[in-house]
Amino acid sequence: MRKVLLLLATVVFLFNSVSIAASFWEERRYEPVVITGGILKDFFGVPINEIYMYAFDETTGKLKLIPFQIDEKILTVFEIDLDPDPVKKYMKSFERHYYANSGTGIVDDNKFDVDDELVFIVGDLGNLAPGEAWDDVPYIQRRTIFVSDPDNPQRFVAGYLVHSTEKKTVPSFYNFAYDAQNDVVKNSTYSIKMARPSGLIQDISFFSPFGNGVDIFDTQKIRVVGRIDLGLIQIQPGKNNLPALNDRDNFFIYPKENYLSATETPRVRLVREAHQTIRTGDVLFSLLGVSFFVTTKFYPFSGTLEGGASLDYETLREMFEDPDDIYLQFELVRQSWDFNQNAKNMKFYNPQNNGILVDGVADNNVNKTLNSTNNIREWTMLSGEQGTMFSYLKINDDTFEKIQLYYHDNQNGGQDDDSYIPEGDTGDNKSFGDNGLKIINSQSLDLGFTAYFVGKNKDKAFAEQLAHNIENPVNFEVLYVGVKEKKESIQPDGFELSQNYPNPFNNATEIAFALPATMDVQIKMYDLQGHLVNTLMHDKMPAGRHHVKWDGRDELGHDVPSGVYIYKMVTDQFQDSKKLLLVK
Repeated sequence: MRKVLLLLATVVFLFNSVSIAASFWEERRYEPVVITGGILKDFFGVPINEIYMYAFDETTGKLKLIPFQIDEKILTVFEIDLDPDPVKKYMKSFERHYYANSGTGIVDDNKFDVDDELVFIVGDLGNLAPGEAWDDVPYIQRRTIFVSDPDNPQRFVAGYLVHSTEKKTVPSFYNFAYDAQNDVVKNSTYSIKMARPSGLIQDISFFSPFGNGVDIFDTQKIRVVGRIDLGLIQIQPGKNNLPALNDRDNFFIYPKENYLSATETPRVRLVREAHQTIRTGDVLFSLLGVSFFVTTKFYPFSGTLEGGASLDYETLREMFEDPDDIYLQFELVRQSWDFNQNAKNMKFYNPQNNGILVDGVADNNVNKTLNSTNNIREWTMLSGEQGTMFSYLKINDDTFEKIQLYYHDNQNGGQDDDSYIPEGDTGDNKSFGDNGLKIINSQSLDLGFTAYFVGKNKDKAFAEQLAHNIENPVNFEVLYVGVKEKKESIQPDGFELSQNYPNPFNNATEIAFALPATMDVQIKMYDLQGHLVNTLMHDKMPAGRHHVKWDGRDELGHDVPSGVYIYKMVTDQFQDSKKLLLVK
């Protein structure tokens, strides 16, 4: 009878867990997770090719290998030739974190360390695995990676990081590939081509079933009007009949057109790094020491661009010996996504607009001035049978006067600015759903953004959920599995606080600890906010090994919710803490 009750309890537990995990999985399935090496100290020194990641498959009742990636980051100093004239050989040194095996020729010892990054996708995780699922999986050590909803810790999925010497083939079903000659990133969801020589996005298409396979993109537009005064050099783009800085004529991968690198064997992330600068007229900013790295991280359903034009007063002060002559004022900076005629009949969404038809016919009252704030967070989305492109821009700038939404839908091209910008049109000189942000009177220039490339015909609620996910990324905890130790007969020669067993647990768990002498000991349970949940022990205990249990209740006897908790052992001479996972 007892076995029957336990079986029924297990079925109810798994059913509830599956339904909770399913809803969370659906909302977060596209989201990447990046865990830095410092959080996985127990894997330090383990060969990269002996680390695997598993998730529980509800259909088969077994653990399965999932695609994941460990990017090895190396801090290095290197020099590049910033002058095309081989006689002059103007060299500049850079200190840069590189991703090993990313086309740089730089490698490390291929062992996991603090600078490495573990990367995987939430959608590849699953429910917690029952203990018997591990019968067929050999391992030296394993850790549970618990990924939860920041708004509701009871919604979660899980994966398992394993050290095993048994060689296995890690799946790579996202089909990442990089065409270096044409600067094209492809995977099972999308294809993105960068323009030469600017290195900015030129083409975007979505593969079936995410879209219809046609290129819907014209160009990533950038417009800059203002004044750049570097002492001996003064530039006023967009003023006095001079053209504004734009994506086609002024942004360059430099010193050579092919000066970029990309991950050679990506599974869930392709890192593309390019060294870029700005040219205006005969002035090449790299020769003035103003250049920057642009790092784009492509995931199966998204991409994040970091870096950009580091043109701000503080950065330039560090580059020049006489900073008093430096003056920057960008009267207008506009970054937007301009689509082509293949985007007709898609719909445009942002927080202020819901489903404006992209048809090449001008729309009124779309552009709005945003509230003046130092932390702008704004999203836009185009969606239709062709696919869905969602963009999220984050601007941490305290110098601008105001920021406006920019939207221009006109098959005849042109602009929708308050004042005309010389050389405002690039690409095909047409505008279909051209959308982005316009910054007025700023003293910095930043090109960072996050974009998602997902399935077709999404609505505003979907976009709002994506924006929420970006602003509130998933929580993750790396938890010890908990192995019940059999040391009772061995007298301890020091203090010990063991990992609880079982972990995760449902009804009750046991915590083992050891004392080298008789003394007062406290063991208390806390939530992740540091609030006391329960005092499990506060007593004088003799030397030896001891155990204490926790049944998932607080000091008043009330059940506490599922989630990660911290138990802490304190004596006059020792203290330690560990995490555990309660799942109900």
